[in-house]
Amino acid sequence: MIPTELLEHPALPTRSEKKRLGQYFTGIKLARLLAALAGARTANSIIDPMSGCGDMLEGSLLEGALPHTLGAIDIDPSAHQTCRAKFADYPLKSPSLLLGSAFDIKTLQKLPSLSWDLVITNPPYVRYQSLTGVGELSSLQTPSASQVRAGLLRVLELLPNLDTEDKRLFTELAKNYSGLADLAVPSWLLCAALVKPGGTLAMVVPESWLSREYAVVVQYLLLRWFKIQYIVEDANAAWFPEALVKTTLLVAKRIPRRSSAFASLEENYLHISLPSSAINCNSIVGRIFPNSQKAESDLAALLKQGLSGKLPVSKLPVTTEAVPFKQLSGNVSRATHNLNWLQKLEPQTNFSDSRIHLPSRIASWLETFEETSFTTLETFGAKIGQGLRTGANLFFYTDAVKTKTKTEIVAPSRIFNLPGVELPRGCTRPVLRKQAELPKDFEIDHNSLPGRVLVFHEFALPEDIQRCSKSFSVRNYTPLNTTVADFLRLAARTKTADNKLIPTLSAVAPNVREANPLDANAVPRFWYMLPAFAKRHSPDLLIPRVNGREIKAFINKGRRALIDANFSTIWFDDNNAVNKHAALALLNSSWSTTILEFSAAVLGGGALKVEAAHLRKLPIPKFSPNQWQKLSLLGQQLAQNRGSHEETQEAIDIFIIEAIVGKKKAQKKLSELQSLQCAQLAKRLQK
Repeated sequence: MIPTELLEHPALPTRSEKKRLGQYFTGIKLARLLAALAGARTANSIIDPMSGCGDMLEGSLLEGALPHTLGAIDIDPSAHQTCRAKFADYPLKSPSLLLGSAFDIKTLQKLPSLSWDLVITNPPYVRYQSLTGVGELSSLQTPSASQVRAGLLRVLELLPNLDTEDKRLFTELAKNYSGLADLAVPSWLLCAALVKPGGTLAMVVPESWLSREYAVVVQYLLLRWFKIQYIVEDANAAWFPEALVKTTLLVAKRIPRRSSAFASLEENYLHISLPSSAINCNSIVGRIFPNSQKAESDLAALLKQGLSGKLPVSKLPVTTEAVPFKQLSGNVSRATHNLNWLQKLEPQTNFSDSRIHLPSRIASWLETFEETSFTTLETFGAKIGQGLRTGANLFFYTDAVKTKTKTEIVAPSRIFNLPGVELPRGCTRPVLRKQAELPKDFEIDHNSLPGRVLVFHEFALPEDIQRCSKSFSVRNYTPLNTTVADFLRLAARTKTADNKLIPTLSAVAPNVREANPLDANAVPRFWYMLPAFAKRHSPDLLIPRVNGREIKAFINKGRRALIDANFSTIWFDDNNAVNKHAALALLNSSWSTTILEFSAAVLGGGALKVEAAHLRKLPIPKFSPNQWQKLSLLGQQLAQNRGSHEETQEAIDIFIIEAIVGKKKAQKKLSELQSLQCAQLAKRLQK
């Protein structure tokens, strides 16, 4: 939520700039709630190292905080100006409001302290790949990925809250977090290191930090140096509607370093789910306490009682679950067992070979969990990835108009202003582009797909063949006829909506490969030639990456259709013990879809984003060969539309749940699981 005064600021970043910087400012209502949960009123020193316009600090003061020391850092001059103006009228003793990067040691040295009772922030959530250099974005001096990491490593050496061993361990984490990570990951490391022992870390974080592979560093950090108190879920993705991601609040206490992140922990944290219906004009939880002027403090007091066991969780006025720390540590252990950095941090720990991720709600449903009873699809030889990215769908994707014996007429994008182009049959392949083209049943027939992708692997423009003929004679491309050649020439000089020529697009230009006279196998490629298709592009099965309602898996009949990157894809080798029909049954079961409901990422509109990473960590019962054969038969019934889909899916569900909990409990446990799934689906779809 962006305060009115910031919306009126003349230098406010544009939408694209805001996305690039990860600037989705917190808003006073959410800041007050986080400050109340973090106990801001008792903190003598408070800092927000990525302060934006100062909402977190203002929220802390509104919750009754009277700190002796107040600090803020932000890299954006516009936000910094707004922050300074905001605190000009507060009766504070020289708050330290700094313009600069929190990863710059010179900036941090200007602070009155490097040890804080409360570090409270909403760090930027922007991919590292977006930080491409200094000074690209208006007047902002944005550090590159390497500069952020290098700055963090220098800062860690300076901080007094870390002893010698802490610094060694933090340094390993800083050196080894993934380059695919959000900028929030180094922000986590910095903020955690600024918290003094006994102090509090309070952050706004994307829900995906609990399941993303690159966030495992953050989870490890919390398990080793912190005691999580609360994770507060934005049930309906209402807090940051522009960000299109679901967020959570985290509050954790800094404790003495544990000997291991995977030590036996008989403690719980509270997972709280706040619906959008709790929000009123004054507070995120105003409708829960309609007669209170301090709703945030009232909720914080009740949650504190629940955390200490003085008030049963069931008596709290919000949906709350007590989650064992060992549940989180188990998932972290399984996600990190093969990471080199972990061996350096925990040389004495014996790690599980399993890669499964078990959501806490499913762990509670299981009652007793034997890790050795589950494995992953990849253990059975499945490969999991993502479909085709063309880099220029407006050129490579067309619609079939008429199919002839040797040619096919396709309708290209309207941008070319052509009614149709007649192509040799070898220049097109059926493609599934979007969910609207999915069938009602479970099998995709390439013959029914309207989409065609242009495939010029064996064809080339006459002028390109002539240009390369002197240095390239190993293989002869077929010259394209005049009609198709004219279309390609037209496409080459057509500009996109952002005024770029199609051949120069960043994802198209790499298609070009020059001939190499010294290498007979170095076949030249031209901009209109997609790279060779891989198995992930024509898989056995697929699942939409963004699911508006229920999750559903489909078979790609005969692997004849190419599948767009809008879908996660799964494929098997021909001699695999587990086949596509067994996997189809499994992925459409209540077991699999419920786990994905709780582990995949909820987007702002309530859709569920199911990535390949989620499918790789899906817990699969260790079925016997006979059980896989039974699942395969049930999957064939689904794919071939034999009988009632509902009856087949019920048979699949009973079969899988019996394998997990036994026949005696199967019906009851299945009913419970389906109720969990329905409740979670209803919650994410609720506006």
